Order: sequence, then C-alpha cells, then structure tokens
Amino acid sequence: MDIARKGKSSARKVKRSLILCKADEGLTDQQVSQALLVGPSTVSRVRRRFVEEGLKSALKERPRPGQRRKLDGKQAHCGGGL
Repeated sequence: MDIARKGKSSARKVKRSLILCKADEGLTDQQVSQALLVGPSTVSRVRRRFVEEGLKSALKERPRPGQRRKLDGKQAHCGGGL
C-alpha cells in the first residue's frame, strides 16, 4: 500500500494499512497481531471494517468516546505556560 510509504499519514493510519497488507498475505489475526505488535482485537476490527465498509472506512480515524478535549490543537502545542 502506498500509505505506508508516504510521509504524511498518521501512525494509526499506517498501522491499519499494514494490518490489511499482512492480512492480504494470508496471515491470521494472531500472526498479524504478533508481527505488528498490536492487539488481536485491533486486527479483527480493522479487517471487519474493511470487509463491511471498504478501504477508506477501515483506514480512517473514528471519534472516540469519553470526555471532550480541554485544549484545541494550537493550545496543546504552545506548552500552556509550563
């Protein structure tokens, strides 16, 4: 996959593309998990999303549950006066 070779992708997106590449090579979820140092549930989830929703959906970031961010991206990178 080209995503793994380009320099502007998030680490998570690259990891998901590598999961799909390893799966395409015929590795089991457990083998992919061990090869890429991710949990087997992550491998299973990425593969399922690929089959059910397609490549774009399998690679993209989904909103995460939990508390909203207290700082936006700019504030977080400014150091906050520390």
